[in-house]
Amino acid sequence: MEVEKHKEYSWEEVEKKMIPYLLHATPPVSVDTLCALSGASVLPVLNALEGMKRKGLVTRKKGTPQGVYFPNAARLVSLRSPALSETESRRAIRQLIAYYNRTLGEGETKILILADLYLKLGDEPEGRRHLKNAADTLRRSGQTDRALVFYDRLLEPIQGRGLAEWEAEDYLDSVLGKVASGKHLMTIPDQVALLSQAEKAAIRFQRWDYLPRIKLALAYELQAAGQNQKAFRYMNDFWKLAEKVGEA
Repeated sequence: MEVEKHKEYSWEEVEKKMIPYLLHATPPVSVDTLCALSGASVLPVLNALEGMKRKGLVTRKKGTPQGVYFPNAARLVSLRSPALSETESRRAIRQLIAYYNRTLGEGETKILILADLYLKLGDEPEGRRHLKNAADTLRRSGQTDRALVFYDRLLEPIQGRGLAEWEAEDYLDSVLGKVASGKHLMTIPDQVALLSQAEKAAIRFQRWDYLPRIKLALAYELQAAGQNQKAFRYMNDFWKLAEKVGEA
């Protein structure tokens, strides 16, 4: 198979092409990565990076390998063309997603890098799995504040446009994950309201496997709110449902 040759660009052209990648790539960024993304050959990329280093747009750090640079995001943002920034950014983000998908091994690093990129793209159906994986990974590792960012992004578009059946599972998982992660940031009434919406959704879409966990979470929150009689009813509901779905 013929290998695609790098195109020859001036260092000024290369610098312009690299700005969106440097803004959105996970630092540090290597020369090889920028060559692969920009389609430029090594020498123009190196020359452009050295020029950018002199302008404070990227830096080198002691102890890092040759050819590895750290972007200065604040300075790079100022160089984007306002008219093209959104288009350039989205194209660069999609290229980075494809590149990291191709080059990174499976694991937490890949999960979080891809999720951060999809977070920037907004409500993209193909990104929901990555956002949820990142949220669950962060919650399990105790990074609840970071997990909450991803759970919120999963829930925001649904709350704005309504819930469809195909996304019911992600929605219910995200509600339970958000409540588990954000207890210290949410009031009890807010938690009860969110869980009550999830309860209705689980019934509407017949996701009976989620109901026991939702009922149990509601029982705990209602008890914390001093609504003991209502909490007792929810706890009874939990045990009845748990027996039916084999969770008891």
